[in-house]
Amino acid sequence: MIEFRNLTKTYGPTRAVDDVSFSAPPGAVTGFLGPNGAGKTTTLRVLLGLARPDSGSALINGVSYGELPSPRQAIGAVLDAIGIHPGRSGRNHLNVIARAAGLPERRVDEMLELVDLTAAADRKAGGYSQGMKQRLRLAGALLGDPGVLVLDEPANGLDPVGMAWLRQLLTGWAAQGRTVLFSSHVLAEVELVADRFVIINRGRVVREETAAELRGQGTGVTVATPEAVRLTELARQQGWRVEPSRGDRLVIHGASSIEVGQAAARAGLVLSELSAQAPAGQLEGMFLELTAAGAAR
Repeated sequence: MIEFRNLTKTYGPTRAVDDVSFSAPPGAVTGFLGPNGAGKTTTLRVLLGLARPDSGSALINGVSYGELPSPRQAIGAVLDAIGIHPGRSGRNHLNVIARAAGLPERRVDEMLELVDLTAAADRKAGGYSQGMKQRLRLAGALLGDPGVLVLDEPANGLDPVGMAWLRQLLTGWAAQGRTVLFSSHVLAEVELVADRFVIINRGRVVREETAAELRGQGTGVTVATPEAVRLTELARQQGWRVEPSRGDRLVIHGASSIEVGQAAARAGLVLSELSAQAPAGQLEGMFLELTAAGAAR
């Protein structure tokens, strides 16, 4: 469990994090979102003991990072700022982390296999691609088999295969009852994997939403028709709400697909598509709406 309680952090005249409170519960993937400079990385740095808050607290299983008896076994983290020595091999990089944390050497081989770096383990990390370096960072975060994962932009450098692998990793970790908190600017990926969303803008939390709540808000009947104007008028006569969607599609709220189809048939309207699925991109729409008011700090 991760808890932020009235967390505030300033740098000179800039309030980077302003009275932030939210939690990331076990058994769920929580997506932490915001524009560049919104306060995401500062919030995570305070959680990991890399920055000291002005007020408030950031807790891991009820205690601060500095109070954890075995930090590597409690929490695994990847921050974009964490470097990899280019002259060390991938295996040596993980061995250094394992020895410092008192972890068994076998964990190094297990994590290299997990992130698909066994074949490149003895090559210098300076020759790794960005995707390979990101996999190595993830291996370091997982070395202690932690109950909590905190990842800042974990998809950076990963190709589509790597991103699919990352989705499986995050959902699998949460399915074991563990806590996953990650930030990302790739909203489509977050929408695919996260169970909960926390959006921060200008240092303040502006929305917390579960995936189920987000889907419930946007669920409607998606319709494509060459007679969109007539269908819109018909839907409004029925008391249904209509909004435009991709291309020539409309999304009708307040009716089932059967009701929409029957009404269109009675009116002699031609429908080329009729789907009860929720339209894609709901997270992006909510994100843009909540962060549009002014530039982030």
